[in-house]
Amino acid sequence: MTVVLLLCASMLVVSAALCLVRLVRARHHVERLTAFDVLTAVLVMGLALLAVSRDEGPSIVLVVVALVGFLTGAAVVRLVPRSRR
Repeated sequence: MTVVLLLCASMLVVSAALCLVRLVRARHHVERLTAFDVLTAVLVMGLALLAVSRDEGPSIVLVVVALVGFLTGAAVVRLVPRSRR
């Protein structure tokens, strides 16, 4: 089980690093939003992996972070003009 947790954690770290690179190098706001949304999903998965490694149940922090990520994405999509989508 430890090998699986380490493999999952390493994949999450690599994906978070790639999202940060995309967040910094993006030319448009929509690309930055997409990178931030994926980074939020990676954070939720990291928290879930931490909860699994500690044998804890689902945490309210997971729900709150996932909800904030969803609401942020939905709010920004409403603000982006239709010509930019």
